[in-house]
Amino acid sequence: MSANIVENVRSLLSLYYSNLEVIIINDGSKDDSLQKLVVAYNLEKTPHHVQYKIATKEIRGIYKSKNPAYKKLVVIDKVNGGKADALNVGINVSANNYIVCIDVDCILEQDAILKMIKPFLEETDKK
Repeated sequence: MSANIVENVRSLLSLYYSNLEVIIINDGSKDDSLQKLVVAYNLEKTPHHVQYKIATKEIRGIYKSKNPAYKKLVVIDKVNGGKADALNVGINVSANNYIVCIDVDCILEQDAILKMIKPFLEETDKK
């Protein structure tokens, strides 16, 4: 994960979209990114049922914040399985119908998700 993980997650949490989950996957990294997130966002390991629609490497823990301001944030710590495996874990954990997958060091414009979802919301039965 990125050296600026805390700031990058803060940027993702500031995106405007009404039904947003920010799911961060720690895919077995050996640095202190997970600990930085735990401290910065007051995270605690929580029981969380995961429907394994897609087989993945083992999840070691799912973390959520004790601070209601960060209720959109979910951090998953898992055994290393590579990028595709990490994305599949995110798909399994997500509660929403639409998923945007990016690297944590990407910075999106404030309304980027709204712009991306617009064609799906306008979709008709003809498409």
